[in-house]
Amino acid sequence: IERIVEACNKIVQIITSNYNITVVAGRLEVHPRNLTIQTENSSKIYDGTELLHKAYSFVDGNLGNNHSVTVSGFSGITDVGTTLNTANIVITDENGLNITDNYTIQTNWGSLTVNPRPLTIELGSSQKVYDGLELYNKTYNVIYGSLAANHSITLSNNTRVTNVGIYENTAKLIIRNSNGLNVTSNYDYNVESGSLIINPVQLSIESASAEKVYDGAPLMESDWELVDGTVPYGFKLYVNNSTKLINVGNVENRCYPQVLNNKGIDVTDNFDFNMVYGSLV
Repeated sequence: IERIVEACNKIVQIITSNYNITVVAGRLEVHPRNLTIQTENSSKIYDGTELLHKAYSFVDGNLGNNHSVTVSGFSGITDVGTTLNTANIVITDENGLNITDNYTIQTNWGSLTVNPRPLTIELGSSQKVYDGLELYNKTYNVIYGSLAANHSITLSNNTRVTNVGIYENTAKLIIRNSNGLNVTSNYDYNVESGSLIINPVQLSIESASAEKVYDGAPLMESDWELVDGTVPYGFKLYVNNSTKLINVGNVENRCYPQVLNNKGIDVTDNFDFNMVYGSLV
């Protein structure tokens, strides 16, 4: 057999020598395989945890035989906002070799959206009778929505009032997570005011009466009595009497109360007086 092969080769050489052969090389081209991958959309109300959505699908093209795709490293979002649901795409052959460069991959990224968490709180209300001390109320109730797990509310700049009147109880709200970080911007919150009411001190004062026979000199009587109510501790009650009667007649013995606090400041406007006047005759 070897001799036959050798003889055939010699014959080919003899025949080929009678031709002037030009070899024109052709081209072999392998084009990238087209593939379109789409990640899914997802949304939720803010809860302080990361939003991840690892779903994806092929929307155009397909994998080659014995090829596989790994989609990993999905993006995530925790705070309120929107971001693309991106990921890393790797294609391998049956031997586990990375052949991603042999694909033209089109990606249609979905979106991840975290919406603000709704929350409404109502500030507490308080009232008292005037005592010269500040009135404030730092309590609150959640009347709509809820806090995310392990979140807490801190109130600051609460309304503080001292004098008689009706006031709105307002405050600045801050929400913090379990690490103490300010996460207020992730809430769609509303703070409903409470009320602070300081009522006036009720005092009843009775001026004394006096009488005499006409003698040309003015008749005056400065005595008075606190017949009902109590002056707060440390305050001083003064009653000024300037009513005079010279001629024969009968007049009310009018007097004018004044209250000073322990710093000597006039706080009379925080008192309601029921005046019972005596008479000068």
